[in-house]
Amino acid sequence: MRKKRRRNKGDRELEELKQLYEKNIEAIRELRKLIEEDRKRAEEDRKRAEEDRKKIENLTKAISDLNGIWSDYTEKVILDGFENAAKEYGLEIIRPVVKPSSIKTKDGDNYEIDGLAVGRDFVIIIETKTTVRENSLKQLEKNINRFLEFYPEYRNYKLYGAIAGIKISEDIKNLAEKKGFFVIEHKDGKDVRILNSKNFKPKDFSNLNG
Repeated sequence: MRKKRRRNKGDRELEELKQLYEKNIEAIRELRKLIEEDRKRAEEDRKRAEEDRKKIENLTKAISDLNGIWSDYTEKVILDGFENAAKEYGLEIIRPVVKPSSIKTKDGDNYEIDGLAVGRDFVIIIETKTTVRENSLKQLEKNINRFLEFYPEYRNYKLYGAIAGIKISEDIKNLAEKKGFFVIEHKDGKDVRILNSKNFKPKDFSNLNG
């Protein structure tokens, strides 16, 4: 009788363990299901993030390409129109206003300017921007200061600077004039023109170049 009771008790315990095991198995299955669903969602999120990243890259490249095209257009229009603008202003340009055909290199150092106008006794370095800002003037100053290192053939010429663009605020125009630069504008598709007054005296930077 005692053995039978022990056996019944053992059977009950075994049955309880079996039920507990089955419950745990079900919980484990549910947990695996949740883990798999989370994994799939994470993978879908990763794919969406990758797709978004590629879209952003493509859009950024398209904007960059468009900016490059617009910048090239601005440069070409201004350089093409500068000779007439200079003539109306009273400056005689004896050679076509051009963008130098290549980047100058010296001792491994590169130098490039947007445009160069040559008169009988002067040269004008032209810096073109779609929108002219203060750092555009700083770039022009930098180019002027190093010009004769790369173009020594103009050592006996007066050296002027010109900042050109489509959008030039009054403050930037005034600052450029204060620095002694010509200010060139191509606005709303109209002809290129020099904004400086007729009594403006451009600064000769040739002495800075030695």
